[in-house]
Amino acid sequence: GCQVYNSGTEYAKINSEAIAKQTTVAAELKARGFKDLSSFYLSCERFSLRCWPSDFADLGSGAVLYFQFLAFCALFLFLAFLVQLAPLISYYNTGR
Repeated sequence: GCQVYNSGTEYAKINSEAIAKQTTVAAELKARGFKDLSSFYLSCERFSLRCWPSDFADLGSGAVLYFQFLAFCALFLFLAFLVQLAPLISYYNTGR
C-alpha cells in the first residue's frame, strides 16, 4: 500500500485550535494524547493508491508536478509507440 499519510486537513484543525487556545501545536498534540508529531502523523489516514495527483497538494507543488510529468511522459511514450507501429509492422512483413 501507499506509505504517505494524508495529514494536511487534520494538522490544519489542530493548528487552528492551538491558535485559538494560544498554545503551541506540540502542546495541543499532547493534550490530544499524542506523544509527538510523528505519532500524530502515523495515526492519520494513508493516501489511496488510486488517488489523483492533485490530492498530494498538501505535500507541496513539486509532488503534484512530478506526477503530472510522469503522466505526460507515459502519454508521450504511448504516442511514440503508435507512430512507430506502422513502420515496425511493415519491416516485419518484409521478412528481413
